[in-house]
Amino acid sequence: FDRTNIFIESKNMTNAPTNVREAKEQIEDFLLKYIQHDGCQGRLFYDIARCDEVFHPRSNVRHFAGSIAIMQRNPFSGRREFGWMSVVELPFEVDLNSRRLYHGHSLIDLQSRLRSEFSCFIKLCGNEFKRYPIKYGYPYAWIWGKQSQDVDRAIEVILAALKQHRRECRRCQFEGR
Repeated sequence: FDRTNIFIESKNMTNAPTNVREAKEQIEDFLLKYIQHDGCQGRLFYDIARCDEVFHPRSNVRHFAGSIAIMQRNPFSGRREFGWMSVVELPFEVDLNSRRLYHGHSLIDLQSRLRSEFSCFIKLCGNEFKRYPIKYGYPYAWIWGKQSQDVDRAIEVILAALKQHRRECRRCQFEGR
């Protein structure tokens, strides 16, 4: 995908952090409207946060394929709440028509465990998963929690489940970021 850089600068240095944060959130809100709250919004907000270490603290734990917990606003919630999020890439197989069929259904069984053990939520975003279809980008798992260490532990559980699925499936391929 092509990348675009956006630079925000405040003319009032006294209120610079507040002004820049408000401008960033206005841009995020515009992008949400532009994509019509498509299921890709989790990855969009995650990618925005990955590019900004000032307003988006990150966990010190780096996971396989680059997943990392980052503080960001929850794009799936209208309450504008901040918490910790991450994105995990999903394995896929290529069918006879060279289309990618993403495998993530095995993660559905983890939802209650992630919620009870780590207070984390997972959303499977992609056309294969119906609830959060996407028009932009590739399917992914989106993880959300209140504490960075909880999201880090949830990522480890998800990655272990995906690794097990790939061992059993044998048709799966995986492209990390």
